[in-house]
Amino acid sequence: MAVLLVRHMKDVAGELGFHNGRLETWPAAAGFAELEETGEYLRQLTETGNINIRRTYCSDQLRAVVTAIGLRSYIGYAHHAIHDSRLREREMGAFTGMTDEEATDHANKQLPPLTSVRTPSGSHIHVGVKGEESLGKTYHRGQEVIAHIIQQQEGEDALVISHGMIGRMIIGAYSRPQLPWEQAAGIRFKNCEVVRLDEEGAVSLFVPQTSTESSFSSDEPESRIRNRARWLVSPERNELGDLFPGEARRYLSFTPNAVWLDSADEGA
Repeated sequence: MAVLLVRHMKDVAGELGFHNGRLETWPAAAGFAELEETGEYLRQLTETGNINIRRTYCSDQLRAVVTAIGLRSYIGYAHHAIHDSRLREREMGAFTGMTDEEATDHANKQLPPLTSVRTPSGSHIHVGVKGEESLGKTYHRGQEVIAHIIQQQEGEDALVISHGMIGRMIIGAYSRPQLPWEQAAGIRFKNCEVVRLDEEGAVSLFVPQTSTESSFSSDEPESRIRNRARWLVSPERNELGDLFPGEARRYLSFTPNAVWLDSADEGA
């Protein structure tokens, strides 16, 4: 039995360098290139018999749902897709929607200044901000949801679509030896990267060549701030089809066998 853990495709907020957390943001155009690479990789794994995915689990946030739908188009829609809120990204509290520079400035003004963890991409995760989910709680949530998935699979392979920080915590909890959250927070986990979790631990299998960090350099904060409103999802309008008419409609128009699982539910 193996679990293939995949981080969602790049979204516009991430490409512009914002902390989005629980905010809903549109997939970025670059994300579809990542999705295609990872989809082809998974298709080859299934066709050669190296993996036999029977279920897909994903966060119920938009960027993860679109990723799951897209990847399932490469490996087949016959199996169930289960949307589980426990796979959501970490709540970032007061830092939600800020650039890394804004968050760092805010953290340094606190008394005492907030501690931070530096990620492989160079951004900072500040610990102790008002309204956040602590990294320890994110770690525990990752342990809980992956244990539930493994129990449900009963020895069968599964595909899991998560986000950056919750994904790192799952990898850390599944590593051999197990990594504490302080170390797990610094694990590299790129958009559409595939990590295999099995009884031997966690191993990165595939990273899309098109996977990059923010396309906006750190000396362009004004450009990113001016574009801040572009990536917020409007609940009144379905803008995704207008932004990416071909790709978006391809991935959003067909969602068979989807099951929405709330964190309070134990079924599915």
